[in-house]
This record gives sequence, C-alpha cells and structure tokens, in this order.
Amino acid sequence: MGKMKYIITVGLFVLLGLIFTEKASAAENVSFQVQKKTDISINIAGEEIKAGILLPNVEYFGDKKENQLLVPFSNVYESVSLDDSIITKESNDPAELSKSKEMIITKRQIVVFDDDKSQHPIGIINRNIRYAAVSSDNPNWLKIYFSGKTGYILKKFTEEDHGIPVLMYHHILKNSENVNFQNNMTVSYDSFNEQMDYLKNGGFRTIDLDVLENYLKFHQNLTGRVVVLTFDDGLLSTIHYAYPILKENHFRATDFVIGSRLYQHSLPFNSDSLQYMGFNDIRSNKDVFSYESHTFAMHLRDRDTFEPYLQYKSGEDIVEDLKKWNQFTGIHARYLAYPWGQTNKTAEKAASEAGIHMAFTTETGNVNIGDPLLLLKRQGISRYHSMAAFIEKVENE
Repeated sequence: MGKMKYIITVGLFVLLGLIFTEKASAAENVSFQVQKKTDISINIAGEEIKAGILLPNVEYFGDKKENQLLVPFSNVYESVSLDDSIITKESNDPAELSKSKEMIITKRQIVVFDDDKSQHPIGIINRNIRYAAVSSDNPNWLKIYFSGKTGYILKKFTEEDHGIPVLMYHHILKNSENVNFQNNMTVSYDSFNEQMDYLKNGGFRTIDLDVLENYLKFHQNLTGRVVVLTFDDGLLSTIHYAYPILKENHFRATDFVIGSRLYQHSLPFNSDSLQYMGFNDIRSNKDVFSYESHTFAMHLRDRDTFEPYLQYKSGEDIVEDLKKWNQFTGIHARYLAYPWGQTNKTAEKAASEAGIHMAFTTETGNVNIGDPLLLLKRQGISRYHSMAAFIEKVENE
C-alpha cells in the first residue's frame, strides 16, 4: 500500500511538472518597441533572408516565447531574438496574421505607413518579398498587416503575385544522340542548360515540395523569385545530364519515380533506349534530388480502351499501389504526380488515404495559395518551347 501511494505521489508531481512546463513555454501576447532598426528574417530551407525592418518608436504586437519574439509578418510568425534593445510588455490584444490568399511581390524596398493620408512610417518590407494583402480596393494603396498593426503600402511599388511555377521535365538528351525520342517529352541538353542558366542569372531560388506545402498552408513566407523543378518517371537521363547541371547551380529538384521500373543498379547510360534509374542513383544523388511517387505500377493504360489505370481502378487498388511504392523504395511519399496528369475523385481520395499531402497534374498553370492540394498545376517544358516561352512561364507575368 505504501509503495502504491509513493508511485501515485510521484506520478502527480510528474504530471504537475509537465503542466507547469507547458504553461511556462506557451507564448504570451505582448506589445513591444525596438530602440534601433531591427531586421525581420524569413527562413527558407535553413537560409536566413532579410525580409523586413522594424522601426524605433513604433508600438508593435507579437508573441513572446522564452527568448524569442514571434512577429506577425505576412501570413506567418517570424522569430526575432530578444535583447536589451527590445522593450516588451504584456498585452491583451493578440497579434493578427493576414491569412490572406491575395499575394503581392515587392518590386523594391518599400515603406509601410500607418495611414494612407498621414504617411507615418511603421516599418519596411524589402525587395522581392511575397506579402499578403488584406485589401486592394484603393487605386493607390494596399492595406496589409505588419507586426500586429494595420499598414498601407504604395501599389506602384508592388506587382500582383501570379503564383509559383512548378516546372515539369521528363527526358533529356543531346541533339546529336537523339535518334529515337524526338517528341515533346524530350528536352535537349543545351536547352536545359540554357534554362538553368537563366534561372541562376535571374536570381531564382529553387525550393523543395515541403517548402511549397508549408507556404500553401500558411506556415512559410517566401521570396518572389522561386521555382520548383520536377522530373517525371525516374529516367536515367535525369541523373546523367540534369544532375551535374543542377549541382553546379546549387539547385534542388524532385524526381517522381515509377516504383516498379526501378533497378537495384542502373545500367550504363545508352541514349538509344529509355532507361530507368536504380537505387544506387537514389542513394548517391540526394544532395540535389528528393524522390517522390509516380505510383508503383499504375503508369499504365488498359490494353483495349487505352484508359489510364487511375481513371478506373478502385480506391482500394490505388491505396495498395501507393503503399507498395513506399515499401519498395523505403521512402514514405508525401507527394504524387498522377501518371499522364489524369485523376478523378476516387484517385484523389485514395492518395489522401495513402498519406499523400500534395498531388500534381499536367494542367498548365502556376500554384497559388488556396489551390486544391491534390490538383496542383504545373508548367510542362518540352523540346518545342523556345527560350522566350520558357521565360514567360517562369517570370511573374
């Protein structure tokens, strides 16, 4: 009995400790002022990018958690380290996030004013930053939220955000060796190299699909010039030709591989046949590529009707196939490219049940906040696209 009483007493102390620890670590609403200009940075895949500036003698609102100040910036709370130059006090007013689907991109460093008439500066947003607009009814001004305050920025220094281009590639070959694959699925080595040069020289940032997902779910702020690179099928030419170019430019990309066509070890590259990569390639190229699902064995059509499998297979069959992809590859896929970009409600429901967070079609267009996460568009790149056509796809026009 005494032993039991001791166990219960210890258990209660542990429980109370957990409760108090959780309460102590919870964020509290505060108002604050900075005594010097203070940067607000956004973190993209571990890189800190200065996105805005807090100004002295302005009362802001945010959340305080331990030694960090959580500052509302666009659709996300960004972290600012607390030091002696920041004065905080408790507040009953919660700091408001935009949570807006209406996005703009700053064309230059712009001042945030507290009113469109008095024009008293309350902050700064740096150039090439995606930011949520609350209202754009005024012909000259955009209403935004900036660190818990209502602010206004001049429209003429911003541009409407037309979304994030997710580029789609398949096969890459040199023109001199391309005898058998002169179709719209094949891009020449020279064209691909030129396209990547354009992205690099134009200051574009490549992001992984988890970053895109977080952005679409209001968990991530982004800069303006970002692009997602995707490759379908898991072809060996991706490793042979695309990988060195991407690595040289410090780019990231996603390869949607067909599980049933993976080799344990890929064969020597041969431009005359359509070859698939091996597990050895997946293991050795993770510094550039992440690997996601293009189904295990549903990149097929019915022999008689030519109908894609995903168009008529049962939800149970599709879930089983997607889970088999996970088991076979040893990767838990969170993202899916539908074979031939074709899907239906059954396939979408099955994808969700199999743990897929986002799925991509081949419908042409960019990705915007508010788009259905299992019906995302892409920008297909083929051998018939000129450089001018490529630029039109990636630029915010």
